[in-house]
Amino acid sequence: VNIVEVGTAVQTEVAAAIEEMVGMQVREVNVYIQDVD
Repeated sequence: VNIVEVGTAVQTEVAAAIEEMVGMQVREVNVYIQDVD
């Protein structure tokens, strides 16, 4: 699993879901990955 790709996908999907729910454009979604085992 490519962590960068997962983080990017999370940003895209979260932004799309919020835009759909509230009808406003999302400027930024921050994803921080702290630890991977």
